[in-house]
Amino acid sequence: MTAGLVAVILAQAPVLQAPEPANAAVPEVNLGSMRARLDPNAVRTTNASGAVVNNCLYTRTDGPWVSSANWSVQAHGTPVSLGPNEVCAGNIGQSRIHLTPGAGVRTALGAPFVVAAMSHRNNPTYSSVTSGSAFLSGTAQLKVPGVNAEFEIDWKLQETQDNLMGPACPTDPTNTGKCPDELTFPAGVEQSFMVGPVPYLFRVVHSQIVSTGPLTGGYDNGGAPGPPDYGVAEGVACPAAPTGRGILSSVTREDRVTKICIYAEIAQDRTLKVTKNTTSPAGGLTFPFTSSSDRADSPWATQSSFSLGAGLSRGPQTAQAGETVTIQEGTPPGDWELEDISCVDGVGAAVADVEYDVVARSVVLREIPIAQSVTELPITCTFTNALAPQGRWTLAKTAAIDGVPGGDEAMPGDTIAYRVTATGIEGTVTGATITDDLANVLTHAAFQSATLQVNGGGASAVPLVGTTLTAGPFALGAGQTAVLEYRVIVDDDAWLSALHNVARAVGSVAPDRCAAGDPPAAECQTSHRTPSRFLVQKLGYGINGEEPFPVAVDGALFDVRADDNGAPGAPIDAQPVATGAVGRFDVAGIWPGTYWLTELKAPTGHALLAEPVRFTVAADGTLTVHGDHPNVEVDGSGFELGVVDTAAYVLPETGGPGTWLFVAGGLATLATALLAAILRRRRT
Repeated sequence: MTAGLVAVILAQAPVLQAPEPANAAVPEVNLGSMRARLDPNAVRTTNASGAVVNNCLYTRTDGPWVSSANWSVQAHGTPVSLGPNEVCAGNIGQSRIHLTPGAGVRTALGAPFVVAAMSHRNNPTYSSVTSGSAFLSGTAQLKVPGVNAEFEIDWKLQETQDNLMGPACPTDPTNTGKCPDELTFPAGVEQSFMVGPVPYLFRVVHSQIVSTGPLTGGYDNGGAPGPPDYGVAEGVACPAAPTGRGILSSVTREDRVTKICIYAEIAQDRTLKVTKNTTSPAGGLTFPFTSSSDRADSPWATQSSFSLGAGLSRGPQTAQAGETVTIQEGTPPGDWELEDISCVDGVGAAVADVEYDVVARSVVLREIPIAQSVTELPITCTFTNALAPQGRWTLAKTAAIDGVPGGDEAMPGDTIAYRVTATGIEGTVTGATITDDLANVLTHAAFQSATLQVNGGGASAVPLVGTTLTAGPFALGAGQTAVLEYRVIVDDDAWLSALHNVARAVGSVAPDRCAAGDPPAAECQTSHRTPSRFLVQKLGYGINGEEPFPVAVDGALFDVRADDNGAPGAPIDAQPVATGAVGRFDVAGIWPGTYWLTELKAPTGHALLAEPVRFTVAADGTLTVHGDHPNVEVDGSGFELGVVDTAAYVLPETGGPGTWLFVAGGLATLATALLAAILRRRRT
């Protein structure tokens, strides 16, 4: 019989019972009342390589099938039946291996359970032979009625020379007394068995020492059986679950009883393969992955990082039924994006209880279900990536003045609300960022606030750094928008001012328009202007020539009208308003164009202007008077009109016309010269 584990399937179908609460993916196994024995036909003496030798180790076995709490016994060493020439010098009695099955329990599929316990009653049987160690091999047989199968667990005992100490002792180089022996179970032994068409595995997973104690009873040096005392140490119960996994050997001390608990599991090993698929050639690109499992010893937990190129796979590697495995694709290279994930079994059917998340690029195989046939065992999860469509987006900018969209004419004190909208056209744009330099706005206006709203989400504040707003970065998909909104208030003294700014954007791809570095498109910029203002200074002579020079006088009233094909038209909004200074009027909010100034009322004792005066406001706000109007002149600044009224003279009560007409004519001529002089003097 080869080393390992063999199963014999009995005729009656096993009983696999659902756990409570029911979960068809991870059933429980009712092991039933297990029985065990040490096979009397399998015990033999061998050397380290397995060859049969004769080195004074002879065996004697009591091998009935026993139930839990009872022991099957195998003794080795010098039996009483040997002749004088076959007795090894120095033997003081036989050692014994005891075996008892675990108690019948219900255990979850894949969960370790106590399948048996073995003890070594270690009499020093090997002290004088100097050939190193002797190896005793045997088989522990188990009947598990819950699955109607019989299993065999191979074991090997290394009997060392008792008198070896320190580094010479192969089992314990630190030993200062008798060299201990070692009981080993071959690693990796397992056996498959079937429940109808459904495959399962029986696997030994761990062994651990739970107690040691003094030798009592046993076979003495004369070969007579001692009292049936299995020792105090053998009465210590095995824990229901092991303290570790994968340890399959234990050192047993000389002159002591050592109890070892053996743990096994009944499981279904499925295989899992992860495959990378791309919808078009990906060249030498690789896609990063991570994996995790709720089983610490799973290869999907211990080998948690890997990369796959197009058409390549990881696995197949073991994934047990009942295990939960998560596969996560990292950020794909370049413009690739995950398009689909699918997990199918060996017959191409979708695996149950799988959680797919293409957006998060992950799949969770939760409590992998039991395959109902051998052909269903393999699972393949395919991650399919496609080249993302080339992202396209655009930018547009608008503004509203005091809530009214459009228009480019603003007044001091107005609020200008700007709106910059980024719109996704196709694909996905990442790292999208909008900038707007307000340098040419903030010289004439005060910044209020700014916010960014992406894809209809909440608005977040955007700080002004220096004179620049920077909104982003953000991602933008087809049909999605990101809106930057901000407000300024035009300064109260911002007359004849221009407010101009340009929005630009950058991203993983440049926008169709308004890209940083490109000439600004009309849709990406806004311009606003404010009107001009000028002054009217009313001057006049004293009545009957009482004042030889024109002086500022109050009492006048003026009207400004639009030009209508060379004639005065309708009054405009910007009308002369008295400033409080004598004879001084402010005309604020007048736009470049041609207008007419009419004196509606003259100061007391003065004559009205003879006719309306036509004048032009230039783009820079300077004034020009048209026609022959000697009593109206623009001052040197270009922003003030001086208007001189002549005095009204009192007519003689009797007699001829007198001299007033001659005097008035002379005064009019003099007024023109004096007005120019006065305006020049005002400028200086």
